[in-house]
Amino acid sequence: MELKCDILIIGAGVAGSVAAHSIPKKKFNVIVIEKEPYIGAATSTKIDVTEDIGLTPIIEELNLPFLCKTNKTHWHSPNDSFTLDSEIHDIYFKRGPDRDSFENQVMKKAVKKGVKLLLNTKIKRINCSGGGITSVETNHGLIKSKIVIAADGTNSKIPSQLGISEKKIATFLGYGIYAENLKIPQKETHIFIDRKNAPGGYFFMAKDGHGKGVACMVVDQQIAKRTPKWYYHQIIKENTKIREITKKAKILNEITGKGQASRLQRLIYGNTVLVGEAGRLLDPLLGYGMKNAIISGYYSAKMVENYLSGKSINLVNYNKRINQILIDGEENTKARKIFRKLSNKNLERVIRTLKETDYSNLKGDLTKKTNLIERQEEEFIKLFHLIV
Repeated sequence: MELKCDILIIGAGVAGSVAAHSIPKKKFNVIVIEKEPYIGAATSTKIDVTEDIGLTPIIEELNLPFLCKTNKTHWHSPNDSFTLDSEIHDIYFKRGPDRDSFENQVMKKAVKKGVKLLLNTKIKRINCSGGGITSVETNHGLIKSKIVIAADGTNSKIPSQLGISEKKIATFLGYGIYAENLKIPQKETHIFIDRKNAPGGYFFMAKDGHGKGVACMVVDQQIAKRTPKWYYHQIIKENTKIREITKKAKILNEITGKGQASRLQRLIYGNTVLVGEAGRLLDPLLGYGMKNAIISGYYSAKMVENYLSGKSINLVNYNKRINQILIDGEENTKARKIFRKLSNKNLERVIRTLKETDYSNLKGDLTKKTNLIERQEEEFIKLFHLIV
């Protein structure tokens, strides 16, 4: 069997489903291939939390589903904490194989618009030339497309197959639970930083407006000496606050994950556009991927639409546009390097400084209020202000 289309989207996760849904109804022939037998199989049911920077206009335009918004985040070191009431909201999304998950609902909208979805479709071979991907050989036959949007996640081999160089920044490993009865208020995020028990990462908890929540450990593979599951149980054992919150949790399922934050030489090669984690677009500091997946999926579709409609000469605009939107990349890469060096003593002082600072005036008053802390701590606080 041989298929031809205008746009081939590889992967039906967050970035792939948003890209498919962003393409105008019946204007182009669009095929989405997904290697799994059902949408959302790449992750178990969970809540993804990401900041609302540039998301609301896209959510409103595409009517994307989300659980709730909050602007209240509690930041904890082992012995101190402060609460941030931010002007920027966090958005909670449901992820996974359930019918009401983000990727399932968005892909359903895309299919209703005329997108052809091929599940259980595994790639055998990708044929490339100087102009990108010429065709894709699958277990169901050959697919030829004018444009290819690669949205096949962290394990995507497409960048290397196209000869795109990659500078790795951090590999994040995660383990946690999706549960009921977490003893925290709904619509509030808790983030615990602990060099000993969450090396290079953090432990976070969040609960949606329906009583279900997540408790997850994220570690930096470069400095973690044990598995994230081991650190998950260790921090619960040693941190009384976390232990109290989780002790009556009714576990619905476990969560595991791995993500790669990198800088690719380019996000586009010929006719091929890289989005989401296939483009290694994870936040280098916290490993967040949801925001960047939605944004890159949306703008890739808009750029491709313009290209196929003759409104732009080439697709290089996408690379420029994404780099303009994801302005936190440079700062967060720098913050990642600093964060790796901070001891628990440093982290305690950072949290205490932030707690005692008028956050609205943090940037201007930083030098006066932190003259006793080390330079790297001061630098991290500056970066923290920009990031959150």
